[in-house]
Amino acid sequence: IPVLRYPDGLVKENATYQERTGSPPQVGYLSFPLHAITDRSVIRRELDSQQKQPDAPPGMTSSINSILYSRLGKPDEAYKAMALGLGSVERPPFGVNAAVAGSMGVDGYFATGAAGFLESLLYGFGGLEITGNGIVQLQTHLPHQWSSLTLVGIGLDRRTFLVR
Repeated sequence: IPVLRYPDGLVKENATYQERTGSPPQVGYLSFPLHAITDRSVIRRELDSQQKQPDAPPGMTSSINSILYSRLGKPDEAYKAMALGLGSVERPPFGVNAAVAGSMGVDGYFATGAAGFLESLLYGFGGLEITGNGIVQLQTHLPHQWSSLTLVGIGLDRRTFLVR
């Protein structure tokens, strides 16, 4: 995957863009699950750039950000991103997830954004990684609000993973 960059090393979303107005959400996806961007300092700068944006990102983007913060060893920032992804897209009267924050349109229930919450738990706080050799658990840390996380029934062999 060709990854275009500005002179400062941040990712350019499109070859025709001359000026960066914010961090595109696609940067997160290039970092996880694609692993096309692996430099931790670049990932951190991209996340910092997104934090400066005035609007809350879509729910799924917040979930990917949560995973990235977890993998950078920033569990409290990961927790904030996960909570933002949940709370910013809830829509009354039942609290279902919309596609973007403040959406009251006809987009209905946004299952991809809801699934992002689960991905934050599995791949972020749980540290799970799907590899050619199966599911492995990376070193991870929990936010200070949690004492442990137990993931049960994972994979074909229904393994249990514990994080303390």
